Amino acid sequence: MFDVCVIGSGPAGGVLSKELAEAGAKVALVEAGRTMLPEDFQYHAWPYQLPYRGTRKPGTPPAAYPKEVTEAIRYDDCDNIRVDRIRAVGGRSIHWNAVCLRFAERDFREHSLEGVEEDWPLTYGELAPCYSHVEKMIGVTGSRENLEIIPDGEFLPPLKPRCSEEIVQRACTKLGIPMIPARKAVLTKPYDDRPRRRFGHRSSLSAAAPPNRRVCCSTRGLLSFRMGLPIQTTWSDATSMGMLPPTSTVTWKN
Repeated sequence: MFDVCVIGSGPAGGVLSKELAEAGAKVALVEAGRTMLPEDFQYHAWPYQLPYRGTRKPGTPPAAYPKEVTEAIRYDDCDNIRVDRIRAVGGRSIHWNAVCLRFAERDFREHSLEGVEEDWPLTYGELAPCYSHVEKMIGVTGSRENLEIIPDGEFLPPLKPRCSEEIVQRACTKLGIPMIPARKAVLTKPYDDRPRRRFGHRSSLSAAAPPNRRVCCSTRGLLSFRMGLPIQTTWSDATSMGMLPPTSTVTWKN
C-alpha cells in the first residue's frame, strides 16, 4: 500500500517523489516508458558518425518516441506549433539542455504590464524560495549579475567562455548589452556526491537585452551524471532513504 502515486518520472515527477519521500510518504512512481540506455544516445559521437551527418532527426532517441506517442497528436490547419511528448524513465529531462532560468518579477504580471495573457496568482517573491530549493538540490552553475530580467539564484562557479564567446562578449560590451555565463544544471565542481563535468559544456553565454527581452545561445545538454537529471539528483536521494524503492518505478505498456 502506497500513500501517494505519482504519474510520470520527468523533472516534475522526480522532484515531487523525492520531496514526498523525504516527508515520510511511501511513493509509487509510475512511468509508461523504459529506462534509456547509453547506447540509445550518441551525444559524444563525431558528426560523421551520426545519422544524417549530425542533423538531429525528430524523435531522438527513437525508443523514447513510440508510435502511440508520435501518432497520437495531429496538427491540421494551425500555426507551426509542436508538442514534444516522450515516454522514458526521466521524461524530457533526458534531452534537456540543462538551462535553468528564473522568471522575472514582470513575467508574473504580463496582463497588468502588457495587456496579454493573465497575471499569475502568485508573485516572484513567493516563488523565489522554491527556485532556491531546487537550484540547491540539482546544482546550477551561473554568476550573480543583478539583472532584473534574469533574477540571480543559488549558483555554483560559472562556466568558462569559449574563445569565440569572448569575442562576442567584447562586442556586446561596446553595445551596452550584458553578456553573462549561462545558468545550467551542470556541475563545475564536485557537488552532492556527484563529480564535476568532464567536457561538453565548455561554456554558453546569455545576452540579456533590456528591458524585457533576452537572447540566449547555449550548447545542447549531455546525458551524463554532471547534469541535474531526476534519475541521479532526486530519485537517488529518495531511494537512499529507503522510502522510494526501485520497484516503485513501474513500467507499463498499452
